[in-house]
Amino acid sequence: MAEAKASVPSYRLLVVDDQEGILKTIEVMLRGSPFEPVLVTSGEEAVALAMEQSFDAMLLDVLMPDISGIALCVRLRHIPHLSNVPVVMLTAANDIGLQRRAIAAGADDFLLKPIGKKALIAKLMQAVEKRQANRPAVTSEDESAISSQ
Repeated sequence: MAEAKASVPSYRLLVVDDQEGILKTIEVMLRGSPFEPVLVTSGEEAVALAMEQSFDAMLLDVLMPDISGIALCVRLRHIPHLSNVPVVMLTAANDIGLQRRAIAAGADDFLLKPIGKKALIAKLMQAVEKRQANRPAVTSEDESAISSQ
């Protein structure tokens, strides 16, 4: 009798940063982790993609030319299927006022650049697990209602 392999969770991660080098670095860091990054270089591109797809977590750069990560966080929080998805902000600025504004806008946590692989994965896992622990259980009635829509 073959042993059942435990399934490894897989999480879709929206990563938004205007610097392609940062995106590629994050993509490399996440190889072999439970996160499947979807990389975009602008806030507007992120909003358009988020309207069509769902994600398990989002990693947003704070300082971008088209829209700030804080304003982007607010916009993404207004998309119903993303309203409870964890958001981790990424910034080079170690500014407590900025962090407070981001948390007030709906961010769950912060990572300071430069980031390390272990810290990145740990922070993302912590955000996803915290949201899952706080999420109400889905009942068969809920699943029926969702599938009938």
